Amino acid sequence: MGFTTDANGDALTMLTESWNGSAWSIVASAPSGQSYDQLNSVTCTSPSSCWAVGSAGAVQQNPGFLPIYPAAAGNQGLVEHWDGISWSVVPSVAAPSPDGSYLTAVTCVSTADCWASGSTTDSTGSANTTLMEHWNGSGWSTVPSANPPDQPGDILSGVTCLDADTCWAVGASNTNTGGGGGPQFDAFIEAWDGVTWSIQPSPNVTAASLLGSVACVRGDSCWTVGAAVTPTNGGSYRTLIEQMDLPPSSNQGLLMAARDGGIFTLGDAGFHGSMGGQRLNQPVVGTAATPDGGGYWEVASDGGIFAFGDANFYGSMGSQHLNQPVVGIAATPDGGGYWEVASDGGIFAFGDANFYGSMGGSPLGAPISGLATTPDGGGYWMVAADGGVFAFGNAGYFGSVPAQGVADPKPVVSISPAPDGRGYWLSGSNGSLYHYGDAVFLGSLGGLSLAEPIVGAASS
Repeated sequence: MGFTTDANGDALTMLTESWNGSAWSIVASAPSGQSYDQLNSVTCTSPSSCWAVGSAGAVQQNPGFLPIYPAAAGNQGLVEHWDGISWSVVPSVAAPSPDGSYLTAVTCVSTADCWASGSTTDSTGSANTTLMEHWNGSGWSTVPSANPPDQPGDILSGVTCLDADTCWAVGASNTNTGGGGGPQFDAFIEAWDGVTWSIQPSPNVTAASLLGSVACVRGDSCWTVGAAVTPTNGGSYRTLIEQMDLPPSSNQGLLMAARDGGIFTLGDAGFHGSMGGQRLNQPVVGTAATPDGGGYWEVASDGGIFAFGDANFYGSMGSQHLNQPVVGIAATPDGGGYWEVASDGGIFAFGDANFYGSMGGSPLGAPISGLATTPDGGGYWMVAADGGVFAFGNAGYFGSVPAQGVADPKPVVSISPAPDGRGYWLSGSNGSLYHYGDAVFLGSLGGLSLAEPIVGAASS
């Protein structure tokens, strides 16, 4: 994402390019209807759902000597969406004239939870206050964001989220100087806790600084980068990198589902309801959690789907003819779809789930009993009742029960990926738990008296 420029380097029109696995090519973006436009950031939750943000208007875009300095009076923020076929303009919040707005970054937790950051602008086109817009699955709206006290000209130039309740945004305040009279920018960081945005403590050891981008890895750290002027570097901008360590991934959790639809939670997994005690046409055989852990699906052997918490229904094999019964379910990374898997290894995809291959028609030593997807949705694993693991797409192999040489194992009923995709858990029908790669041992139900055998599990 970006923009074309004139001979002076000023922005003219937006530019979109796509990589097909071997080469980049220009893809037509949706006309903004304005004389000038540009795109500054893009994010995708699936091949058929991407968002891009920037600005458009009658005034030529002039990023100035820094990308955080819009200088385009009256122009407004621009949001476009890719549906897998074409880009289209999606209405976003417009500032009242003569003021404007400017969007610099976008990130998504799921198809119904995205954030776009930027700034409102004054009548001269200079940054005024921070701007944060949120997508709830049906429309964009402004959410109050924090501004550093007594420092006008605030802009947010980067945003990232770990889940629905944990986001960070970075930028700079006092940007109205635009470089005139010497740099006076002050970098700042703010965080979203699921309710409000608030300024967070951050290093401030330079004469002037700005932050332009931020990224986080769960259980490891967050990184933000930008530029800074220090008293010792002669007034020239140099790279600035800041890091924040995050708590280790002790927040791992696991869901287990019984054939009567009952749900059991391990670690920090939350309970959002179950089919336990409800009438079922066929027994429940698996479960999968939504990306933020705020909900899950249960699937029955006839392919019927039951959704709880923030899980949505995208279709099912219920009432459809099946060669073999459904034995498991896995959700796409954005929660916008899921796969059902049958005992012969056949795959059924719903919502934004893609097909990467199956064991359907291939000889199996034991029937397939579970399915799990990689963190980016580019592949999945199948597990058989004997604990054998089959990997498709970009899913890696990290071990299996037969390869481990476990004596007299109980039938394996499900596979659940570690959060980073570099490991997985296999669950036995008696509640036993096998862990491979970097999936840690969280405990098990082995040895406990269960009303019904365990039939599925899901990491959260």
